[in-house]
Amino acid sequence: MKKYQWIIGGIMIAVVLIVLFVPGVAEYIERELLTWLVRVAS
Repeated sequence: MKKYQWIIGGIMIAVVLIVLFVPGVAEYIERELLTWLVRVAS
């Protein structure tokens, strides 16, 4: 079970680094989240 926690942790850290250092990714994720939230809310 510990192995999965390490894998998930690594993926989360990678995602954070990508969002911080790759321009445009944050806006894309934000847009996707907003459209998903709107779909769920309606």
